[in-house]
Amino acid sequence: MTRNAATTIRLAFALLLGSAVAQPALAQATNMATYTCAMFMAADGEDQVAVAYWIDGYLSRETSDLVVDTATLLDNIFQLREVCPGNPDVRILQFFGF
Repeated sequence: MTRNAATTIRLAFALLLGSAVAQPALAQATNMATYTCAMFMAADGEDQVAVAYWIDGYLSRETSDLVVDTATLLDNIFQLREVCPGNPDVRILQFFGF
């Protein structure tokens, strides 16, 4: 296994483990239709994982793809962390075509 693959696996495991703990973190109602990059960047890592899972579920509903792909979840988080600082007022769903 390459170092990159091992790192990705460890990160995926940490994010999945974090998501199990993250359930209480988003206990308050969050309107994802108005959830902005600024809100995403202000969230802690656990909340960002919860948002990534929500996005995956939302996209799965739209595409009928019911596979949970941790690599895609990680890509979504990394993409948002890359584009959001320069676009704080943009709704995160816009980055996914909605």
